[in-house]
Amino acid sequence: MWSRVVEHRLSLLFVMTKCRCVLPAIGVVACVLCPLTLAQSGGSLPTIRVESDEVLVPVEVVSDNHGAVYHLGASDFHLFEDGKEQKIDRAALELEHSGFFKDNAGIQQDRALTPTGKWTRFSDRLVQVNGQNASLLAQPHYVLAYVPPPSSKGSCHQVEVKVGPRDSTGNKFTTVEIGIFLGEKRGWRTDKFEVDRRKLMINSRTEYCTVEHLSSDPLNGTSLGKHMESYVADGKSGDSGLTLRAVSFNDQSSTSRVQLVVDFPLLEWQNKTWTFTAAVLGMVYKNDRAIEARFSDRYLEVNCRALVNSTLCGEFVPNHYETQLRLVPGDYDIRVVISFNGRLYGAAAAILVERYDHQAIATSGIALCKRFHPMVSPAPLDHTSLFMSEMSKNLPPAAQMPFELVPLVSKGIEFTPTSEARFEPKEALVAYFEVYEPRLAGAGAVKVQLQMRITDVKTGELKTDTGLRPADSFIQPGKAIIPIAEQIAINELSKGEYRLEVQASDSAGNHTDWRATSFTVE
Repeated sequence: MWSRVVEHRLSLLFVMTKCRCVLPAIGVVACVLCPLTLAQSGGSLPTIRVESDEVLVPVEVVSDNHGAVYHLGASDFHLFEDGKEQKIDRAALELEHSGFFKDNAGIQQDRALTPTGKWTRFSDRLVQVNGQNASLLAQPHYVLAYVPPPSSKGSCHQVEVKVGPRDSTGNKFTTVEIGIFLGEKRGWRTDKFEVDRRKLMINSRTEYCTVEHLSSDPLNGTSLGKHMESYVADGKSGDSGLTLRAVSFNDQSSTSRVQLVVDFPLLEWQNKTWTFTAAVLGMVYKNDRAIEARFSDRYLEVNCRALVNSTLCGEFVPNHYETQLRLVPGDYDIRVVISFNGRLYGAAAAILVERYDHQAIATSGIALCKRFHPMVSPAPLDHTSLFMSEMSKNLPPAAQMPFELVPLVSKGIEFTPTSEARFEPKEALVAYFEVYEPRLAGAGAVKVQLQMRITDVKTGELKTDTGLRPADSFIQPGKAIIPIAEQIAINELSKGEYRLEVQASDSAGNHTDWRATSFTVE
């Protein structure tokens, strides 16, 4: 019997060892029964307990044209698997990781639907964000738990969720509170509206499969996942509008943290149906063409019917995706495909993950960044962290989804990596890299220096050389990793292709190899 034990992202966290896991397309992990260590996160948060043969269905949006409804219980929903209604055991709210930032170039909206991937919308709009430069938001969604009928390993099932047309008293209408932004000076106002339960719009994942997977691969085994896999296997990309970059970072473990960045600015909003969907799938091949790793993610359908025009709706369409993988040293080919409103777009990249000597000074790969903003620490989990309005005070409590994507932070500034290599003189270009000096974590005193140089690829002319400079201002006390971010004055460079190189050395006479990347000034 293929049991479906669920890892749920509410207030129970798993520590699992040597367990095989399966990934339903609804974003739930099902695992073969094995010993589990449960850690209670504390507080009086609602919990869907872990049981065998249970599936969790995230329900992204329950709303009408006024806004979302957050006071529903299990009895308010109806759930169907392969057309047959199932008994819902529990319903609870979960908070996904999201952010709304004013950065150096405009507005950046982040949203994470899995613990290791992040969708981002970049906009050049320049506005104030809730009287601050940046804020972490926690967008709630429902999670429904049910025990499905028995099924075989590898099978996939269709799931549909509806809201009952009446509440327990027979009323067809539900009162909701909507936060209305009146401007930067006047702030927020809370208004109450009646929404018709019979016209609520539901957005939930519609398929789950009992296949082996990691929690970072929710499309594995699904019909969409298989369709995207075929596209990747065919090696299609062409002039797709996608750019892909992979950068390797050493965190002094047996594997390296590889940051994958995908940008798709050319896939802008052109759909007149007022909805959009997006999904991403990546396959990592080692030099022998064996699949070393894979990942996938899905941006649930967004319905913009309540907005005034499709241009405004386009402000919610993501145009950037990031994730991180753990890879052992070696040569890798990476292929990524994006499904955007049903159309597929591909990109490919190669990366050498180097072997690090954890006893010696070393340098990571170089991430190129166009956008950055002050680092924001997550707020305490309370009602005020849900939204930027007073209405959140009346919402039921919810549990926070864990988020494991390691940000690129130096001197309190978070830098967003780009996969693009072409820059205009008016744009910012920041080189982010990390130096590893194990002696910094010990008691002995050691000095670290760095050097950067830029060479014209066509002529070989050295355009800039910083010479050796102390890295003291970047060092964090007691830490062996030095995060360095240096802005490149590309407005002083003429049009052309350039090679950027970095090297680090220490006072003990050790130095790293030169690490390099290329960029073009247009």
